[in-house]
Amino acid sequence: NTPASSFVTWPTAAQHTGDFSAWLTPPAGLSRRTIKDPATGQPFAGNMIPTSRLDRNAVAYLNLFYPAVSNPNALSNNSYVTSPVIANDNYFSPRIDFRVTDKFNMYLRAMYDKRYQTFSYLSPPDKPHPDSHTTGGPNESVTLAGTYMVRPNVLLDFQGSFMHADGPHQIINPGDASIGNIPGWSGTLLFPSANSLGYLPSISLSSGYTTIGRTTPSGNKWSQGNAQANLAIQRNRHNIKFGFEEVFRIKIQAAYSNTFGAFAFDGSATGDALADFLIGSAYTFTQSGKARIDTDLRNWEPAFYVQDEIKLSRKL
Repeated sequence: NTPASSFVTWPTAAQHTGDFSAWLTPPAGLSRRTIKDPATGQPFAGNMIPTSRLDRNAVAYLNLFYPAVSNPNALSNNSYVTSPVIANDNYFSPRIDFRVTDKFNMYLRAMYDKRYQTFSYLSPPDKPHPDSHTTGGPNESVTLAGTYMVRPNVLLDFQGSFMHADGPHQIINPGDASIGNIPGWSGTLLFPSANSLGYLPSISLSSGYTTIGRTTPSGNKWSQGNAQANLAIQRNRHNIKFGFEEVFRIKIQAAYSNTFGAFAFDGSATGDALADFLIGSAYTFTQSGKARIDTDLRNWEPAFYVQDEIKLSRKL
């Protein structure tokens, strides 16, 4: 377990309801912040957004994923969070050596590596990250190799191997990030057909607030096989080597890239990014139009070489 800890700035409980009055007399080191009504250009009375102006979906999103700090005057670095990263690794690599004849030796080696890392992104215990995920997966390989002495001055070595790996990036609890999980949610994305997973949009806040990052699920599998052989011949002053290697790779990947959409709030509407979010006034919105991106890569890589080492004299 290798946790990462840091100070963060969460919205206060008062701000969850549209009350930004604490910014009129902020703590030392922070500048006064006036929340204005973008419809009129005038400040909201008392720096408080009327309940009727709050966006229903923004409030639902905020209440579900963002902690509410009880102290209304704690406007910066008001919480300390720990995000545990739990790693599990089981590795096995047995090897068997055997002599076929006095001139022929071989070995067989297998490898199995099951490695997972779980990222939970916890804030306070009652507010888990919507996209807790795990990465990694099992890797398996097998190798058969050997050497054969053709003559006292001629040596042949060869090796063949095959490896397969899974590299998933999987959301642990997909329901936590789905639109249907928000009580009171009534909104839809601009391009709902692209959001085949039904995930919530990503929200980015500036103005000093901590943004809960979002993760997209993806997965990939790749395999590689290779065969190689080398022949070494020693003759008088020459040490001649030549050989070949053939590598075949397959990589299959499926990914969802920003298919649920991303809203950015920068305070350009009201003077505060969180206030922009609460009234539903985004600075930008982006969404990928393709629901899923599939990749299937296959390639062959042949290689040949010839090498001659010449001894010109006893010292050179």
